[in-house]
Amino acid sequence: MPIELQNIINQHHKLIEDWFAEKFKTYPPFIYNSVDLRNSGHKIAAVDTNIFPAGFNNLSIKARENANLALQKYLHTDISKILLITEFHTRNLKYLENINILKQIIEATGREVKLASFHPDFTEKMQLEDAAGKKLTIYPITRTANQIIIANNYIADLIIVNNDLTSGSPTILQNIEQKLVPPTGMGWYRRTKYGHFLSYNKIATEFAQEFNFDPFFITTELGFCKKINFKERKGLECIALETEKTLTRIKDKYQKYGLKQEPYVFLKANQGTYGMGIMAVKQAEEVFELNKKNRNKMQNLKSNKLNNQILIQEGIETIDQYNNAPAEPFIYLINGQIVGSILRINNQKDSKNNLNSAGAEFIPADDLAEFAPHFRLYSVIARLAALAAKLEEYQND
Repeated sequence: MPIELQNIINQHHKLIEDWFAEKFKTYPPFIYNSVDLRNSGHKIAAVDTNIFPAGFNNLSIKARENANLALQKYLHTDISKILLITEFHTRNLKYLENINILKQIIEATGREVKLASFHPDFTEKMQLEDAAGKKLTIYPITRTANQIIIANNYIADLIIVNNDLTSGSPTILQNIEQKLVPPTGMGWYRRTKYGHFLSYNKIATEFAQEFNFDPFFITTELGFCKKINFKERKGLECIALETEKTLTRIKDKYQKYGLKQEPYVFLKANQGTYGMGIMAVKQAEEVFELNKKNRNKMQNLKSNKLNNQILIQEGIETIDQYNNAPAEPFIYLINGQIVGSILRINNQKDSKNNLNSAGAEFIPADDLAEFAPHFRLYSVIARLAALAAKLEEYQND
């Protein structure tokens, strides 16, 4: 179907652009997103949507320029000083490189940008070096009344958060006078993947109905379980049952469209990122056969957060490749506008597995000849995911 879907998108390009323009009027997009996609050849869908995206260091020069132009339109003229709130894991040099590039993209709009972190143990500025050997300085933040301040009495007009907030919404950033984006209520301490993909399936179904095709081709089947403890084997019955139900629904659709592939699902931590707490399963019985090593991998997330909720999501095998290794695109958006794309490549995995794991490499995808024909299709799916993320915010209020 993606070929037929691509034809639909090309044929109705103007109507589709108008459709998105109207939707984004109702649901103004976040300042930025990145969206991971999987294309199996018979269907394509978003499989992860980040509201606090990293990886800007992997974007091409052209994509960084596009991001700068999109930010120019987003930022009001009365904004001259910006504070960029970072993660607090200084050993991740690639993340620091991402911060440096994001800082440069914002500075190219003519704004002054400073870096800061809110970690409670962080009381003095840090001089760091990223993966490219470039320097950066990160400041601790303080609060006076309802304003966030860093060294030399720097008071930002806008605070941009680039921390996924797995550990919670920091009290110091709550109810401040300065504009803060994205809102801390969209952090992974509160946001859920199940909630996101329910929203995604809803908006994608609306889109499919508008342009007269089966939503199956751009959505995934879902299941959900809570009160899970992999270490103590609690809740595995729920995961197995939801896996079986989800596989049955997938098989019915495969049979309807004459698809011969063996269906499978991903078990995913319902909250969190970095590819943690994910595994592929082809049969419900595999859930009970998890060895201690795999149960330990599924038990804890970033910041040692317990993985006690599981999303069961239809697996989509990727047909995208680079140098004979499986790959998957992800798309970067600024204010709902596509600015660039990169490929995640992992020659240690096969086309059905989670590529966001050890061995993953990243390259800009904008100028790849094999990627260009799919770009319009991929951009539609990415914008549907960005809309879905905004729907989450409205539902969480």
